[in-house]
Amino acid sequence: MADNMQRQAVHIDDIRAGDTVEIDGVLKTVCPADIKTGGFMGTTLFGDSFRSGTMAVVKVTFVLPGEQRAPVMSEDQIYFLTQSYSFRMGYADQRGGEQYDPKKNEEWQRGYKWAKAKLGLSPFA
Repeated sequence: MADNMQRQAVHIDDIRAGDTVEIDGVLKTVCPADIKTGGFMGTTLFGDSFRSGTMAVVKVTFVLPGEQRAPVMSEDQIYFLTQSYSFRMGYADQRGGEQYDPKKNEEWQRGYKWAKAKLGLSPFA
């Protein structure tokens, strides 16, 4: 990541035309035609509803030298916030001491295993 780039996980409804977002590692500038509101899936950005607004969008801001920078999120924080609700619940359950349950859905299991792989450390530490 370049030194002048600041990444922030935001809700899809907070994205406006002119914003720069990172999708699958690619920076994209949003224009009015890229944002659709209403309809069955709610707000969409580049045709993606970001799981009906339950998954964060990574907004990128470019900071000029000498400007005040907002607190920067770590890669783990951004990864965590862009995952599904089930993934985040699996993470929380592992952190809360719940036993692994192979009957739960795949996303929950993935979140549980990710938390365990991080040695129980919070991505917000």
